[in-house]
Amino acid sequence: HVLYYDGRDFIRVSEPTYMANGITLSKDGRHVYVVSSAGKKFIVYKPEANNRLTKINEVELDTFPDNPTIDPVTGDVLLGCHPIGFKITKHLNDPSTEIAASQVLMLHMDKSGTNVTGVTELLSDDLELYGSSSATLYKKRMLVGTVCHKMMYCEVNTL
Repeated sequence: HVLYYDGRDFIRVSEPTYMANGITLSKDGRHVYVVSSAGKKFIVYKPEANNRLTKINEVELDTFPDNPTIDPVTGDVLLGCHPIGFKITKHLNDPSTEIAASQVLMLHMDKSGTNVTGVTELLSDDLELYGSSSATLYKKRMLVGTVCHKMMYCEVNTL
C-alpha cells in the first residue's frame, strides 16, 4: 500500500502494491509515480480530492526498480534498478563480499505524464557499481547512487 500522513494519522490511499519502494510526483505535480520493486512495476496514480490515489497506468518492467526521480527538463522518469533480484538480496545481507548488478532506465513519458512511450537503458551491469538504487540527470550528466556501495558520475551520450 501507499500511505498518506496528514500530520496526525496514516491512511491507506492506494490498492495493495507489492513492495512499494519508491515514490515521486510527475514534473507537473498532477500524478504520483510509484515503483513496486518486487512486483517489477512502474505505476501511475492520479491523486483525488480525498487524498486517495486512483491507478491510471501500470507498466511491467524486466528488472527490479528502486527509487524514481524526474528529469526536470523532460519530465521523463529515471529508475535505479536491480536487474538480478537474488543478487541484490545477497548484497544487502553481506555488502562486503556479495556484489549486485546495477542498471539505470529512463522511462520516456508522454506529454500527459501518464504513459510510457519508450525505455532507454542508460547504465547496464558493468560491475563497477553495486546495487544501483537511484539516478538523477542534469544536462547529460548523471549521478547514480547505491544502497551500500558508492556513487558514480557518468556523462550520458545516448540522449
